[in-house]
Amino acid sequence: MLAIAAVALSNGNYKRVVNGVDFRGCICGTYSKIESDGSCKEVAEGADGAFLPGSRSLFGIPIPDTANPNLQAASVVVCTKTCPSTPTTGSSFPGIQLACYDANQQTVLATGATYSEQRSSLTTCAGTIFATSAPSRSLSGYCIPGAAANANMTNIKAAVDKVLGAGSWGSAVNSLARSWPLMLGLCFAALAVAFLYLFVVQYCAGILTVVAIVVVGASVIAGGAFFLLRADATAKSIGEGYSSDSGWQMNFYGGIALEVLAALYVCLVAFMWSRIFLAIELMTHAGKALRDVWGVLFVPLGLVPLTIAVAAFWCATTVLMFSLGTITTVDVSGVPDGTLRSFTFDDTIRYALLYHLFGLFWVTQFIQAVTELVIAFAATHWYFSPVVGGKKELHPRATLFAFNTVLRYHLGTAAFGSAIIAVIKTIRTVIEYVHARVKRAGRDNTCIRAVACMCRCCFWCLDCCMRFINRNAYCVVALTKQGFCASASTAFGYMASNLARVGALAGVSTAFLFLGKLFVAGVTTSACYIVLTTVPAYADDANIDTVVSTPFWPCLVVFVVSYSIGSLFMGVYAVTIDSMLMCYIYNEDKNIIDTDTGEVISKLNAKAIKAGHGSEYATDDDGVGETVTEGVKVSEAEGASRPTYT
Repeated sequence: MLAIAAVALSNGNYKRVVNGVDFRGCICGTYSKIESDGSCKEVAEGADGAFLPGSRSLFGIPIPDTANPNLQAASVVVCTKTCPSTPTTGSSFPGIQLACYDANQQTVLATGATYSEQRSSLTTCAGTIFATSAPSRSLSGYCIPGAAANANMTNIKAAVDKVLGAGSWGSAVNSLARSWPLMLGLCFAALAVAFLYLFVVQYCAGILTVVAIVVVGASVIAGGAFFLLRADATAKSIGEGYSSDSGWQMNFYGGIALEVLAALYVCLVAFMWSRIFLAIELMTHAGKALRDVWGVLFVPLGLVPLTIAVAAFWCATTVLMFSLGTITTVDVSGVPDGTLRSFTFDDTIRYALLYHLFGLFWVTQFIQAVTELVIAFAATHWYFSPVVGGKKELHPRATLFAFNTVLRYHLGTAAFGSAIIAVIKTIRTVIEYVHARVKRAGRDNTCIRAVACMCRCCFWCLDCCMRFINRNAYCVVALTKQGFCASASTAFGYMASNLARVGALAGVSTAFLFLGKLFVAGVTTSACYIVLTTVPAYADDANIDTVVSTPFWPCLVVFVVSYSIGSLFMGVYAVTIDSMLMCYIYNEDKNIIDTDTGEVISKLNAKAIKAGHGSEYATDDDGVGETVTEGVKVSEAEGASRPTYT
């Protein structure tokens, strides 16, 4: 990435992408010179024949015959200093503003209320006249047509949509610009809400889990009953022949399906109850671990600025890479001089962009892997720490010590594990890119869509599975200090031999964590909507300078950011929960537990400790109900040694 950034920085010009290139090949906002062949060349300030075109890209339609303008002709890019703001009125071509390059190569916007008045204001302009969409507003160096623009200028709208993906950009930008202080404050509030959720869950995870299980089952049963009652009402209203009514069939068979699903759900809960109880206890202990080693909650917050910096560096480099292309000349009818000069880049840059994208995935996944390793080391340290005076005897700076251990001994593990995820993500991106190119080429059909869908599903599943294996592998690394491959193999073996436990814990914890994310996002988004629709400064149309035209975009931004913040904190809890399970299974396998460090955990499963036979029974998860026994202390001579940081 650094090598690509160096090449892009030394040879690129961000204005080619940010400001755009006009139909002559001039970079908007950059000193240029028109050559004898009509092409435009970038020159230094003060050079002979140099001029400075406007810094904004404006889409205009060339109209050689101003008396009979064709507003549906192809559009070109024109550099301008200001966006059109004076639309024509009346019955003749409303919602446009004429423009023209003058003798100094500067864009002159016409004046006047009607089309004829604007034509008259440009009679002294020797160049081609363009019809632009007005009013327009500036966005990222481009002039975006407003809602009152001329509806016949469809090519301009298509060009803007292609460059910026614009739809209701004007309303979105206006709403975001006026509500950013509120959005910023609510994003900070999301941090407090996430902390609050984790704090509450630590003390009532078991109760909330039971309530959630009952609510889900009751909801399915109630849903089935509702549809069956609707089917009965439909049958009574129709009378004979009701069975052939599509509404009755949908309600009746839908209700039957939901009731069958409810029955299966009850059976599953009854069959898995011992595993669900184990999952609840592990989640409770994960909460206790976070209370005792509270510093791990701040690990993601410390690495978020680094992730943001990497993303900003990647975006800046990408913009410069896009600017490494060349100006090509194409003969196009209807364009001034019959020649259109556009900005293109070759396959070498495309491959470099793909490599650069892989670098982004790798670095961001590496940061996440380091975070998960630190949390896993801190959680395993808590699990196997002895209890002295009713409290865990922990390292005084457990989180910092875990972080130091990961940086000194396990960066290679994080790099290898993150590289696997990065490769999968890159392949998924390539699939999406290829499918998009096929659709743009008009070659999309049912077979191609089916193949693309299968590829998406397969690699999405592979991505999810590898993420899950990686996270548990990092937990095993913290326990055994092995490399990534050996730890991943051990973790996979543990999970394969304890599918019921893993499934129960994954189901319960996923529901909890997802509800936590929705809780954080829902509270802040609801607050944003209430403020924007009730506070006069944002809701009253009389406040022209502060009124927000639509609360949708600010609420969407707040939801996305707060959901990401919630995911950040729930991710800490998720890794801690997985670490508890890996410690529990590892403890079964190695017989490390004693009455001081694991009395509560040892009572969860009869197989947790059998004196002298821990490893023999460790991976036998046959679904039989588990009873409570006391833990038996195993000396280090008989079992494995207690896991340590180094």
